[in-house]
Amino acid sequence: MGLDYGFIAVIPKEEKDRLFEYIRKHGTIDDGNCACIHFDLDSFILKYLEGGYDWTPHYDKAQVDYFIEPDGKARIGCIYIRAFYVRYEHFKE
Repeated sequence: MGLDYGFIAVIPKEEKDRLFEYIRKHGTIDDGNCACIHFDLDSFILKYLEGGYDWTPHYDKAQVDYFIEPDGKARIGCIYIRAFYVRYEHFKE
């Protein structure tokens, strides 16, 4: 299961460790910098896990249960985290 979205977050280089700490607190990061975020399960997340927004919905309980953690949160990912370094001068007006 994957998201068909891309986004870029620009943060100061010195905040990278803090970002990774936050993600580890609310999910996992594997060695390939793939973040998997754990969300509180609500009707919107359940609908997403069931494939309700897809052309091939999942009706099999096992397909949905795979993404539910023992604490009841839903595991959604992989969100790849990559670092690109730019100089501040590129953002000046």
